[in-house]
Amino acid sequence: MKRQIKSVKRSTRYKDRILIKLYDGELIKTSEEFFVKNSLKVDDFIDQKVIDSLQEDIRIRQALDTAYKFLSFRVRSSHEVDQKLSQKGYNKLEISEVIKKLITMNYLDDSEFADIFTRDKFKVKKHGPLTVINGLKKHRISDETIQNTIFKYYTNDSITELVEFHLIKKKKLSTKIYFNENKQKIISMLYRKGFSYEDINRVLVEKKLI
Repeated sequence: MKRQIKSVKRSTRYKDRILIKLYDGELIKTSEEFFVKNSLKVDDFIDQKVIDSLQEDIRIRQALDTAYKFLSFRVRSSHEVDQKLSQKGYNKLEISEVIKKLITMNYLDDSEFADIFTRDKFKVKKHGPLTVINGLKKHRISDETIQNTIFKYYTNDSITELVEFHLIKKKKLSTKIYFNENKQKIISMLYRKGFSYEDINRVLVEKKLI
């Protein structure tokens, strides 16, 4: 059954949105772009398929608005945007469409996110690679991106410097006697900071602590 357009006006809140009122009283929101594309005007008859398309379009626009606001605070991963939109009630198809648009417009880039995330853990928090890997996996970053990012920041030399930083900060290098008495606690502390047992042992051997 086709339904007739009674009036068309621009939204006062969103300048790029159009409000379409039907003669049966239903009010439909859509984007100006979609409205113009479909060449709609007052007294036109539209079927349910067109109405569904109009409503789908505005859902995508609203989801994009939510994503823009979410991304305005800091760089996000695609997974974070997915989770945010899901919490707001958008379905998987809508979320997928929004994420595709954001990637195309360079608003979303998981490689950039991985680099910023890793740089913060490496330079500011002085965490080891295991912490970074686990963190990036929680954001559903691809294994290839994780590997490339880890190799960019973590080398044997940089890991040695980070381990030394934590040992000096905690005064664990004060004496070898102190180290021997607290060896297990020290190793556990370094592991919690994100260093593998292999790297911990390598550095401790280099420092002649074991």
